[in-house]
Amino acid sequence: MVVERLQREPEVEIEAWVSRRPHQMLPAPTARCSWRAVNLQQPLSVEAAAGIARCDSLLHLAWVRSPDASNAIALNTSMIRVLAQHLRYPGALRVVSSVSSGPSARSAYGRAKYAANQMTVEIGGAALLLGLIVQVDPNAGPFKMLERFVRKLPLRIRFLDRNPNIYPVREGDALELLTTFAMSHEAQGLFRGFSSPLGINSFLATLEAAHPRARLPLPMFATPLQAAAAIVSRLRLPGSGILDKVATILHKDDDYLLSAPSLPGPAPTRCEDASFFSA
Repeated sequence: MVVERLQREPEVEIEAWVSRRPHQMLPAPTARCSWRAVNLQQPLSVEAAAGIARCDSLLHLAWVRSPDASNAIALNTSMIRVLAQHLRYPGALRVVSSVSSGPSARSAYGRAKYAANQMTVEIGGAALLLGLIVQVDPNAGPFKMLERFVRKLPLRIRFLDRNPNIYPVREGDALELLTTFAMSHEAQGLFRGFSSPLGINSFLATLEAAHPRARLPLPMFATPLQAAAAIVSRLRLPGSGILDKVATILHKDDDYLLSAPSLPGPAPTRCEDASFFSA
């Protein structure tokens, strides 16, 4: 979808890299877009290295997720380092990050994203703190977990100890933010890719309004959930992946996120009512 949106920009030529699975066919090339299967955990081929050396902007969305923070940091910063080495100039690097990142991130995902942010800024590139992408029919990720729970179960979750912020962004707005980010060749540092945040209890109430049904109250506590996620991850017990996603949702470094400037252009839609979750 990002490639499709970028192709609508005039005079843009795209070299799209994908991690191809066995027997998976690459999309057919077009006049302004070619495709290449690349494993970023391996050394780049001569052809691939030459391809990105010609790029004015490299939009990096690839990510290896692991409940082990050290492993996630090592794998993902290694990919970024390899890409930066082959760019014509470091400022061409555009890393898509997350609002789960921050200096005090609790999840492995958030800690790895923060390490990637730091490396990107040190190199001279830019990182986009993209919000929680809200889709009408999500395929994967934290929002799918929340949406499936709210839609299928007759329960009304509310957190009683804390009300951590959610930074939602609609899919269409996310595509516009990514396009602006890719085309901002002179940008350096961190940028925000979200609208005004709202507490998770308010976010859940709005999502419930989009899927009305009778619900039983289910009080929960964020702090013990985060502690459980940390213990399970450290001991590498079953369920660490799911709990890391929970920890990702339940912690935000708000000062860090809100200190980043917005990208130029139209502001993303605010999540004010249930229409935010419709097409």
